[in-house]
Amino acid sequence: MRLRSAARVVSLDQARARAAAWRAAGERVVLAVGDFDPLEAGDARALEAARAPGARLVVAVRGDRVSAARGPGRPLVAAADRARLVAALRPVDLVLVLDETSSAGVARELEPARVVELPAAAAGVVARVRGSRGDGA
Repeated sequence: MRLRSAARVVSLDQARARAAAWRAAGERVVLAVGDFDPLEAGDARALEAARAPGARLVVAVRGDRVSAARGPGRPLVAAADRARLVAALRPVDLVLVLDETSSAGVARELEPARVVELPAAAAGVVARVRGSRGDGA
């Protein structure tokens, strides 16, 4: 059963537990990280592509403090609202808000098979993808 979008926005602890359960069940976990400020059609395409190599897609939405560093007037949309919008997208299984500038910490916590950094993927550029579980990804 698919969770409603609001229920897919979770804490890091909840995401860690779900990712561990998925891995234990033999499923691959992919982590996508981006601002999504504003959420654009290219972001949706990038998330669809990110899910393709993995059975489960966890998205880390950069928090307001991180987005504010992009310049005056940022963020355009609050992180909680961006997370809820991203969670409503079909390919997304879980969303969490990331209040760090680097995705390394959340990647260590979730142990994904792959990490996809946006906006490079959303812009149609080859995304920076890292395999992080030693599975050749």
